[in-house]
Amino acid sequence: MQVGFHVSNLVRFVRIRAPQSDLTAALPQNPVNPQDAAQLNLNRQRVKHATKALNELDDLLARAKIQQRSGTASVISPGLNLGVIETAATLNSTEEINTATTSYTPFGPVFTGGGGSDALPTLSGVYDGSNGDDTLRFKVTRTGTHTVSRIDVKVYNSVGDRLDTIRINANHPLDREYTLSNGLIFTLGAGTLVKNDDFYMNVYANTPSAVDPDKAFDGIRDDRPNFDHGLAVTAGSFDVNGETIDVYANDTINTVVDRITASAAGVDAVYDNASETVQLTQRSLGSGNDIVLDNDDSGFLIAAKLAGPSTPGLDKESGIALDQTSRFSSVTSGGVLINGYNFNIDVTTDSLTDVITMINDADIGVTASLSNGQRFILRAIEGISISLDDQGSQFFDALEVAEKTYRAVGSSGLSRSRTYQIADATASAVDIVNEIFNPSDNLTGTDSLNGLRDSILSAVRIGAPAGDSAVGLSFAVDSAVGHRFASIDRQTLTRSLRNNLGASQNYFGGLITGLRGALASYDANFGDAAVASGTMLNTSA
Repeated sequence: MQVGFHVSNLVRFVRIRAPQSDLTAALPQNPVNPQDAAQLNLNRQRVKHATKALNELDDLLARAKIQQRSGTASVISPGLNLGVIETAATLNSTEEINTATTSYTPFGPVFTGGGGSDALPTLSGVYDGSNGDDTLRFKVTRTGTHTVSRIDVKVYNSVGDRLDTIRINANHPLDREYTLSNGLIFTLGAGTLVKNDDFYMNVYANTPSAVDPDKAFDGIRDDRPNFDHGLAVTAGSFDVNGETIDVYANDTINTVVDRITASAAGVDAVYDNASETVQLTQRSLGSGNDIVLDNDDSGFLIAAKLAGPSTPGLDKESGIALDQTSRFSSVTSGGVLINGYNFNIDVTTDSLTDVITMINDADIGVTASLSNGQRFILRAIEGISISLDDQGSQFFDALEVAEKTYRAVGSSGLSRSRTYQIADATASAVDIVNEIFNPSDNLTGTDSLNGLRDSILSAVRIGAPAGDSAVGLSFAVDSAVGHRFASIDRQTLTRSLRNNLGASQNYFGGLITGLRGALASYDANFGDAAVASGTMLNTSA
C-alpha cells in the first residue's frame, strides 16, 4: 500500500536555508567513459537501496495501527521549598563528666624509704590551683600505727616550704578525711607509718581532670574512674524508654553504654572521648520518638550528667502540622473540595502528608503524592477531570495551584514499538542520501552524480519555506559538500509519531513521493531506463 501524499505536503513541514549556489547546471553531452560508467553503476545500486528503504518506510506507515488515548488530568505545584531534613532525638551529658579544671597525680601514692611504712594513703578532692604547677612532698614526721597511735605527716612544696601538717590521732577512724589548704583530701588506710618515709605527687593548676571510661565504678586509688568529687556509681539500675538497664559495681562507663545500645530501648549510646560526655541518640527519626530516662538507683545518670529532657528530633515539614510551617501558615481549617468531595482539614493537627493520605483513601479517582518532597501532585484516572476549590481556606493558594477544572488531554498516535521501526527505516534512507552527498564515497568529475543530487534537492525544495521539519528530520541544503546533508532526531521523530500522527503522515507522505520522483527522474536520464531506451547521455566534461 502506498502513502499517496503529494510533494507539496512538504511545504508546511520543511525549512530551506537559502542555497549558496545552484547545483543545477546545463550539462554538455559527451561520450561515455569508464569513470562515468563506474559511477553510474554505484549510483544505480544506491537508487536500488534507497527505493527499498522508501518502500519499507511506506509499508510501515501504511500498516501502522493508530492507538487512541484519552489521556489523564494532572495538577502539579511548583517547588514548595519545604524542609526535608529529619533528625533524631538526642540526650547528652549536660557537661563534661569530670568538670575540674585542675588535676593531680597519683590518686594512690605509696610511702617509701627505709622505715617500711605500709599504711596506704589516698588523695581525692579538687585541687584549687593555689600551689600552681608543682611537685609536693608528703613526709612522715611522727611514727605511729593508724587507729592505735598518733601519726604526723607534713606537706612541703618543691622549695621546702611547709604547706600543711596532717595530725592523725589514735582515735580517728580509717575513713577520716583530712582536707589540705589547697583543696586536696588525704585519707589513710590501716597500717603503720615510719618517720622520714615520704612520697611525692604532682599538682597542675591549668590541666583539667578527666574521667576514665574503662575504670570500674568500685575501683579505688589509681583504679577509680575519677567522677566529679562526691559522685559515685553503685550496683542498681535505671530505665531508658521503659527498658531496665542493670548496673553492676564492677561496670565501667563503656560497659553501661554498650548495655543501653544492646537493649530494646531503641537508643544508641556512646562515650565520646573528645567531649568527655555520654551521648544517646534515638534510632527512629522525627519528633515523635523520644528518649526518657528515669528510676535510677545506681547513681549512673547523675554521675554521667545525663539530666533533663532530650532534644526532640526534627520532622520533615511535610510531616508536621500545617500551621507550624511557613508555607502553610496562612491556611485556615475547613473543607477543601476535590471533584466535589469534601476533605476537612485541621491545620493544627493535619500535615501535608495527612492531607495526601486523606485524598488517596477517599477513592475518588484522584491520587495525591509529593514528588521529591517538594512538588504536590494530583493525578486522575484516565478520562477524569480534576476540579479544585479550597472554599476560602487558602490551601491551594499556599500550594500555588489555581482553583479550576483540569481536563484530561487525549492523544492519537502509533505504538512505541512501531515508532522505533519507522525511525530505523528512516535512518536507513537518510544514510543512503548522505552517501550520495559525500564526495569521499563518489568518483570525482561525474555529472551523473550532480544530476541525482539536483533531483533530490528539487524534491526537498519544492515550494517549501523551511529545511528543518517538526517531525525530527532536517536537510542542510546549503552546507558545504561532504557535510551530512540529512539528519534525524530519533527522539523528536518517535514522539511526533506517537503524539502528532497527522502532521507526521503528511510530512512522510510528501517526502516519500518527492524522493521517489527524484529517483525515477535520475533513472530515466542516467540509469537502466536510459540505457534500455538508448538515450543515456554521457555527461562527462
